[in-house]
Amino acid sequence: MLEAGAIVNKNDEVIWWHTPLDRSVIALPDNADLWTKFWDNRSSVGGFAHTHPGKGYPLPSLTDVTTFNAIELGLGTTLYWWILSEDRSIVLYRPRLQVPYELTKLGTCPNWAAELRTKSQYTQEKQP
Repeated sequence: MLEAGAIVNKNDEVIWWHTPLDRSVIALPDNADLWTKFWDNRSSVGGFAHTHPGKGYPLPSLTDVTTFNAIELGLGTTLYWWILSEDRSIVLYRPRLQVPYELTKLGTCPNWAAELRTKSQYTQEKQP
């Protein structure tokens, strides 16, 4: 399993799948492509979703929260932040910048969630 992400527009449609080559089980690095997609779509972006390994309700890491904050400050608006595990999901949101994130929807899985989970699957081929 490798973490994967998706930028989602305000109509709950995926704008861009974030599956960089340097992602891992525990990290989904940001990069220039991700920042460019956020900026180029700033008028229509509604949020970002990413996966965490394992089952159960996922919790945001400190890296997640600082990245969410940086993206929102850069864009000047708040967004929805989905985190999906193998079988559960959460959504974080804050009504305005500079206030804490709140858990807004527990277990809500949009129509693109299955594809995001599929993009997170990883099967290591044995080397000879």
